[in-house]
Parts: sequence; structure tokens; C-alpha cells
Amino acid sequence: MTKEPNRLPTTEIDRFPCPNCSKKVLFDPIQSGKELSCPHCWEKFQMPATELGLLIQIRDDTAKMCFWIQQLFWLAFFLLIIGLFISFILFVVVDRLF
Repeated sequence: MTKEPNRLPTTEIDRFPCPNCSKKVLFDPIQSGKELSCPHCWEKFQMPATELGLLIQIRDDTAKMCFWIQQLFWLAFFLLIIGLFISFILFVVVDRLF
């Protein structure tokens, strides 16, 4: 199995006591700060935020932001090309009229 580049380690499984039934619940750092259901009593509670979990969320948010910045770049480039094409066509048409 190949490792993804720039991927933070997510193998640190931690135990957290359920606030309702006090039984230990295993959770992955990816679930940090999210609302989950206890597998024992099925009550919902929020997992504590861990440092690794916050780093994973920041990384994911940054990746989403980079994606949209790239999309906006290509949109601006496309609009620039269309603007140049329209300017060229108008220049040729106006030049032939006069």
C-alpha cells in the first residue's frame, strides 16, 4: 500500500469516556471535535478536539481553498482570453469600416 504524499498520520486511535454511560469510546483523530453517537448507549456527544485532529481539519480546509483559488484563476484566464478575442474582432471590424 502506497502512502499518500503530504498526508498526516491518522493511526493514533484514542479512548474517550462517554459522558452518558462512562464507557470508553474509541475514536480516530479525524473525528476530533465532531458529534458522534456512543456505540454502547447510542447517545450523541461531541468528541474532544485533539491537536492532530485540528491539523487534519486545517489541512483539509486548505486543500479546499486551494482548489477554489485554482478554479478562480482559470476562470479569470478564460475571461481574459475571451476579452482579448472580442477586442481583436472589434478592432478588425472597426478598422474595415473606416
